[in-house]
Amino acid sequence: MTDITPTLADYPYKVTIATRWQDNDAYGHINNVVYYGFFDTAVNRFLIEEGGLDIHNGQSVAYVVSSQCQYIAPAAYPEDIFVGLRVIKIGRSSVTYGLSVYAGENKRRVAHGQFVHVFVDRKTDKAIPIPVNVKTALESSVEVKFSMAKMTKNKASQPLSHRKQKQVVFLDAETMDLPSLDTSSLDDVQNNFDAAITLHQQTQAEDVAERIKNADAVLVNKVVLQAKDLQQASQLRYIGVTATGMNNIDRDYCEQAGITVQNVEGYGTDSVAQHTLTLALNLATNFVTYQRDMRNQAWSASSHFCLLNHPVVELAGKHAVIVGHGELGKRVEALFKAMGMQVSIAARPGKQDDPRPSLASLLPNADVVSLHCPLTEATDKLINAETLSLMKPTAFLINTARGGLIDEEALYHALKNNQIGGAGLDVLSVEPPPFDHILLKEALPNLLVTPHNAWIGNGARQKLLDSAIDHLSAHLSSCLSASQG
Repeated sequence: MTDITPTLADYPYKVTIATRWQDNDAYGHINNVVYYGFFDTAVNRFLIEEGGLDIHNGQSVAYVVSSQCQYIAPAAYPEDIFVGLRVIKIGRSSVTYGLSVYAGENKRRVAHGQFVHVFVDRKTDKAIPIPVNVKTALESSVEVKFSMAKMTKNKASQPLSHRKQKQVVFLDAETMDLPSLDTSSLDDVQNNFDAAITLHQQTQAEDVAERIKNADAVLVNKVVLQAKDLQQASQLRYIGVTATGMNNIDRDYCEQAGITVQNVEGYGTDSVAQHTLTLALNLATNFVTYQRDMRNQAWSASSHFCLLNHPVVELAGKHAVIVGHGELGKRVEALFKAMGMQVSIAARPGKQDDPRPSLASLLPNADVVSLHCPLTEATDKLINAETLSLMKPTAFLINTARGGLIDEEALYHALKNNQIGGAGLDVLSVEPPPFDHILLKEALPNLLVTPHNAWIGNGARQKLLDSAIDHLSAHLSSCLSASQG
């Protein structure tokens, strides 16, 4: 039995992955979790064994209870077969895996599907929770979503070729909640461009340099990429940002080093616009406050049929001021107008020749101020003690853009002193915020804060992933063309 797996020195895997070959049988393991498969020469198919998978902890065993894979015609397999497995979902008593079989030098995907392991007690044969040590191993194995093992059909195996694969590293994959999305585009990248994809669910600042040092391309959402870390990645030529904002990337260094930085725009327009409207409506109707009264049985104790404890504002006919009139700002404008609001668009901060009215001139008559602009030197702390002092005591401030647009200490005092009517925020200057953040350390009745989740609608995240992978594929395709040219 010959181990044909590349050494861990060749791939920056955090967990052990091995696949071995003997005659027509193969097995591999991710940490302690073992999977089996065999190449059936009678039908020329790579199959998942329908038997038990021993977890080696002496207490439980996992069985394959379902296997749904698509296979190609028997004659279609070339001589070289590549098999990839990945953890898709970890449940209470079961684990769902994805299987892909690739064929030939170009690694064309010829079979794919899913199978499920259920953990059962050896004595009772009933499903049990996944043992803690096994679950920990599985959770860490998600970081290595794609593993490749080469098996040669019907002949003794040879060591895996050391032809260099493109190394793609996703530093904070958990920000996308990939198990809830269609990730077939990631399979296609590996299949079409001979790329190995390593997924890290999260990355701490001290781990960045180590994780990107061998990368040809990096995918990142909010992990900060500084020059001192980027300097360690001599092969790096592409950074794909799975977001619109790129403030976390040292773009000056990237430009000097010839590293392309590509973001994604427009993916969350409907989701963020909806959230903006939700915040405005919740403030206008005192929705959260009335819900709190309901929990305290205030309605049941009422002397008449309804509660009138807190004022409700009708937004129809009110004046909304929007700062930032890109695709998202335009979408919010349409929603406000659909509710009967009058809408003004403020001039771009810092742009001297913008013919639109300045924010300062619009604030005294604004009933709702909604921020949708990027964070730049000109917009840093755009909302501050001075601008807040210009607003009506009944006005609402909405921010679903960037936390740094607001001087949070000034906002705290404005809310505390009822200088404005209220604020609805989906972003803060530091995320996640410290426990003693000035806007969170006490319950302000006129403040609503959501945890930067305006963008997380499934449709928005799917569009974001697909666009990010399209950009990555375009980069890898240009690299492939250059190498072949």
